[in-house]
Amino acid sequence: MAINTEQSIDYRPLEEAEIICLRQQGCMADDWQLVAVHPAFDATYVRNTRFIGRNVLGCFRRMFTLEGGVPIHSGIDGATLCNCVVEDDCLIFHNTGYIADTTIAHDSIVMDVGCILTTPDATFGQGVALSVLSESGGRELIIHDRLTAQEAYVEVFYRHDAQLVEHLKGMAESYARQHHTGRNHIGPHAQVQGCARLQNVHIGAYAIVRGAARLVNGTLAGSQTDPVFVGSMVVAEDFIAAAGARLDTGCMLTRCYVGQASAIGHGFTATDCYIGCNCQFENGEACAVFAGPYTVSHHKSTLLIGGAFSFFNAGSGTNQSNHMYKLGPCHQGVLERGCKAASGSYILWPLRVGAFSLVTGHHTRHVDTSDFPFSYLIAEGGDTTLLPGITFRNAGTLRDLRKWPQRDNRRELPPVDGVTFDVLSPYTMTKMARGLARLEHMAGAGDEDRATADGLHLPSGAVSKGITLYRMAADLFFGRELAAAMEQDASATLALVSAAMSGTFPGGEVREEVWVDAGGLIVGRHALETLLCDVRAGRLADVTFLSEAFRRLAAETSDAMRRWALCTLPEWYPGSSDATGLCRDVLRRYASSHNRWVGLVADDAAKEFAPSARVSFGIDDAGMADADFEAVRGTCRSDAFFETLRVDDARVAARVETILTTLLSDDL
Repeated sequence: MAINTEQSIDYRPLEEAEIICLRQQGCMADDWQLVAVHPAFDATYVRNTRFIGRNVLGCFRRMFTLEGGVPIHSGIDGATLCNCVVEDDCLIFHNTGYIADTTIAHDSIVMDVGCILTTPDATFGQGVALSVLSESGGRELIIHDRLTAQEAYVEVFYRHDAQLVEHLKGMAESYARQHHTGRNHIGPHAQVQGCARLQNVHIGAYAIVRGAARLVNGTLAGSQTDPVFVGSMVVAEDFIAAAGARLDTGCMLTRCYVGQASAIGHGFTATDCYIGCNCQFENGEACAVFAGPYTVSHHKSTLLIGGAFSFFNAGSGTNQSNHMYKLGPCHQGVLERGCKAASGSYILWPLRVGAFSLVTGHHTRHVDTSDFPFSYLIAEGGDTTLLPGITFRNAGTLRDLRKWPQRDNRRELPPVDGVTFDVLSPYTMTKMARGLARLEHMAGAGDEDRATADGLHLPSGAVSKGITLYRMAADLFFGRELAAAMEQDASATLALVSAAMSGTFPGGEVREEVWVDAGGLIVGRHALETLLCDVRAGRLADVTFLSEAFRRLAAETSDAMRRWALCTLPEWYPGSSDATGLCRDVLRRYASSHNRWVGLVADDAAKEFAPSARVSFGIDDAGMADADFEAVRGTCRSDAFFETLRVDDARVAARVETILTTLLSDDL
């Protein structure tokens, strides 16, 4: 009897002596002729098992060691199998229900499980449509286990391009149909223990599913390098969890995609959500959310609904409304990358907030601050007050910049999603340029302390501070990119800057004018459009090829951003007559502005050590407050954050001096 399995072994019928042995060990079968076994099968390790339909058994030679150091031999004891394949060295033990239409790969454990079954309509989560952003429909996202953040971004946000969206949906649906196998699959070295019901679920290699309440129509797409973990009391339906994802402690998911290394737990509930890589969700609720990388929500009273976020942190009690009780929950909002929502903040969609901004208060005005990144957006008496640029000199922004790369927990390479960590990039700089022009116009017209035409109020002093901070940010960005380019190839850098000053570019190169944040990846619109043209034309007609194309685009982004910076220098720093003089000016500004910025960030961080921060220390002796505080928190001088600032500032100063004296010297 030749039966195809992943191991490609010629299985044989049971011998009569084996059937007798199995019966003596409490086994039964509707038809023993429908049970096929490995040539080296040993009936000793199969007990108390009922076989229904056609089943295939491997050989059992391995010893497992369970938690607590309990040794147990591989084999089957206490199970009902219906049309199953059990490959070599598996442990199927003490299952109270039945396992039907399932392939269990080698070296896996299935123990203390209720029912594992497959129904005729099984899709294993592939091809499920999520109603992202708009619960009323219109931005459906088709999910599959090769989905990238960039594909998801384009499919959700480019609905104006019907041809493109139809191609993307068709590719996703075609890929999904290829995976409608009609059988559950438990991958090699997987562990499934203490679960109540698994229905239409593909479980990837090395996955651990321990104590889940109910998993229905889903895929755990992990691997040996980065397995998926599903823990106690999890309920998930119509879902896909990417490599390294962690679902635990009673979270409940309905129609969701969970990206690489994202963790969801402590009773969090999510419906119709795309969740990118390295996100963390606990306790609260999300509905119809497009959550780009590093979106974080930890608190029970927090509701994220109808919004797009990335690198976002939701304070306790953060809440949004997407329903005005007219035409349904059709409203949406965007908090661009790096935003934070303060505790108790509320937003009535629609609203768009510029990158790396802080939202506080109760917002009911439908404003757009995307031209003002790094701002405070404060609700006061029904008005919306804007303090542009303030978060750029906040210690928390720098802390975020440092922590995100360190918290990239993706282990499966190459990563699925393209991610740009830079706080200062062409994306923020192009927006900042528009904001700076608006601020300078207000300053020239004497329009401080008034409501602007788009409903934003800038108090006295905010305009001039915003101009100063945006100029400082430009010095840091352009100086950083210029320094790196000079160190790499000084001659080529000067040639490119000189060409930019004359308005020409080598080889007819097209300079990117618009930059987008495509699901966490900063990319030029022209480069993205070139890729999308290939999709429309059918040259990228498979999701695997599409993900590879996005990966190549991500790999090229760093160089593209640097070239954009060099080509844009003359616009931000006009007046120089030659490239060498312009580069010297930019580098000197870089060192000077970096030193001033470090001082501002240090002053902001020092507030954590001010007397007001010590009022709760020295609980039984107020005279010991300082000693108690310093024993716990230390001092500005001893804190590693400040030392890093000092070292970084010295490094920048030395770097600039080296370039000026060796690569841009008057003697050259």
